[in-house]
Amino acid sequence: MKHNQNLGSALRSKLEDLQSSPDDFVWNAIEEKLKKKRRRLLFWYFTFGLALLVLTSFVYRTFNSNAINGLKH
Repeated sequence: MKHNQNLGSALRSKLEDLQSSPDDFVWNAIEEKLKKKRRRLLFWYFTFGLALLVLTSFVYRTFNSNAINGLKH
């Protein structure tokens, strides 16, 4: 059991200094995917805002025309 513990601590001490980072082309691919996600999110916010504006305009015109027609009769 003592031998296994020594082996584990020796292995751990060897691996502590090991640091690996991806190559530049990997980072570039990651950045491109993040940019696409941001653009997609912006597109959905814009679409939702436009749909909300159209719906609000439709409801306003409907209620406004009903109020005007109700006053004429």
